[in-house]
Amino acid sequence: MAQSASFVDTIIVIGGASTHYLGINHTAFIIGALLGDFIWLFGLNFISRKYADKLNQPRVWFVIDIATILLVAYVVIKMISFFFA
Repeated sequence: MAQSASFVDTIIVIGGASTHYLGINHTAFIIGALLGDFIWLFGLNFISRKYADKLNQPRVWFVIDIATILLVAYVVIKMISFFFA
């Protein structure tokens, strides 16, 4: 089952970013973005099914959580340094 939030995010992000392109470039951008979104969501579904037994282990989720925390912290630091530079 697809998440409705992914469709809203896709429409808003693609719609907003595609306004910079005109004509065939606009169409190519939309097709490429939708194809990338489809591949990403299909890939997540495939990987989660393939590695479901490993993903049920608490140690794996601990590593995923730590990696997520580090990634978000990095993005926050970069955003703060951008605004105060």
